[in-house]
Amino acid sequence: MSVRLGDAEGPLAVLKLYDRRGSKDLRKREQAGFRSPEEEEDYLWNSKNEEGYVEFVESGDAAKYQKRIFDEGIQPENTAEMETLLHDYCEEFFAAETSFYSRIEPLQGREVPRLMATVSYEIQRTENPEYQHLLSVPGIIMELIDGFPLFEIPSHIDKEHWQTVVDSAVSTIDKMGAMYGVLNKAISAKENIKVRTVQGDDGRTSYQVFFYDFAFSSTRDDFDTETEWLEAKQCQDERGAVGWVMREELDRWQPGYYQFSYVDVSDGQFYARIRSSLKDADEDSLTSPI
Repeated sequence: MSVRLGDAEGPLAVLKLYDRRGSKDLRKREQAGFRSPEEEEDYLWNSKNEEGYVEFVESGDAAKYQKRIFDEGIQPENTAEMETLLHDYCEEFFAAETSFYSRIEPLQGREVPRLMATVSYEIQRTENPEYQHLLSVPGIIMELIDGFPLFEIPSHIDKEHWQTVVDSAVSTIDKMGAMYGVLNKAISAKENIKVRTVQGDDGRTSYQVFFYDFAFSSTRDDFDTETEWLEAKQCQDERGAVGWVMREELDRWQPGYYQFSYVDVSDGQFYARIRSSLKDADEDSLTSPI
């Protein structure tokens, strides 16, 4: 959701909350109602189940169960345990996204939004402060990026610019992997890449590509070996998730105006070349609008 910072004239920003209660996709995926989620009421949050969850938290059993999730990978057997599991997922998403933003701090405001603050609000106050996190919702406030989804560039940009704009997105993916050691597991040209139109002082139009939504991300530190890390990058194929998808879509509009080639990243040589090429480059030239 968008929020205005400061007074009524303050800048707009994005408030992103990691709230188990309203996370429809997560609740549906985990079958929060313990049955096939064919209808929304089968998995949506409700106040009756929340009462049981609050009691579970206050008793200390939710904290114990959350530890078992981590230690044993145990699955929930009732709604209180299910709400605990969903909350645990949301805490993980928050941790992953804030870690991602910290790791790629030099790119903030250039190729990803600026992370402006982290926040937390209490659903209700717990009697034992040790359990408060289980009845709180973490969140972030980040820069609002105006623009349109990369997937929609045929409706906004002349075909002569398609190659440059999509190549910029793919290059940012390469840079994030090579220079910052990050892996985005939910990258999508439709959902989390935006293109901003920039009007220069000289009247010329340029385009700036931004990535956002990094809750489903990992870093090099999450893998035991370089080989495992490179295999994960190869398997996820973030480049193809943008390049191949955009090539297929743009060919529907104007065949041949965007070209994309597969690259094998599993041996590490590809990222080594990128690191070498960026090592002495001026950062402003790397992240300026196209």
